[in-house]
Amino acid sequence: MGEDELVHLHGGLVTAAEAMATGWTRSRLKRSLDAGRLIRLRQGVYTAAGRWESAGRRERHQLVLRAHQRLNPAVAGRGLSAIAALGLPLPAEVEADPVARRPDLLRLTPGDVAIRVGRGPKLASLPQIVADAARLLPIEWALAVADAAVFRGLITVDELRTAELRPGVPGAAAARWVLDRVRARVESPLESLARAAIILGGFPEPVPQQLVPTARGIYRVDLLDAEARVIVEADGKGKYGSTRFRSDRHDDPVWDEKLRADALQRRGFAVVRFVMADYYARSPFLAEYAAARNRRP
Repeated sequence: MGEDELVHLHGGLVTAAEAMATGWTRSRLKRSLDAGRLIRLRQGVYTAAGRWESAGRRERHQLVLRAHQRLNPAVAGRGLSAIAALGLPLPAEVEADPVARRPDLLRLTPGDVAIRVGRGPKLASLPQIVADAARLLPIEWALAVADAAVFRGLITVDELRTAELRPGVPGAAAARWVLDRVRARVESPLESLARAAIILGGFPEPVPQQLVPTARGIYRVDLLDAEARVIVEADGKGKYGSTRFRSDRHDDPVWDEKLRADALQRRGFAVVRFVMADYYARSPFLAEYAAARNRRP
């Protein structure tokens, strides 16, 4: 029995004991590891090299967590490992090789709640994962994690907001800030980062995913301050469609975006764009946003 068949037989992971029960020897395991045909995910638990190489970031984190749980069922993934395993947003600078770093694990007690999405590993509860995000990540990214969990239907806003957070726990204050501001309908991490930048900049919170009627039809915009008549576009990729005048749309997305912006501006809205670079250096964006809010109609 080859490596791929062995691993497939055991659901994508195989322990040393399971391999030897099928007739493998320790020396054969060592040869397969040395040759790179097996990948060690933790001491005594392996997957096939082909499976690992074809896996994305999310599946790799899931495999590593499942490897730890194969030998210790009383642990659940938490922190950055759980965020990555769920496919929730993480900043590029905190990405890590799931094998090179020890996964974040929570030893379950009888009162703990664990979740499992599909056939993935056991994970800590979503409120715990959001609290971990607030402890481990910039608060803007913790908000992106919470917004994404709600958007994907993993948990509701009310369920997050009513979660019990113990006072005095590291990150509890940041977690409460996030839980008070998590919103439904936020469609991308960039929208969360833009909204957080605006709030932390001292401005009223804009409302995500609002419909704005124009002469060309009704457009859905990322963030809207209706009182100041300011729109924030958090991606600029022209993903929004008009409910009218479909026949005059062009194949050029840049031209479509210009027509859309012109239609919104004719309604008296200022349109400000937010790109990822604005998260890292937000002063120019906030200055432009302030100017848009303070302009004369």
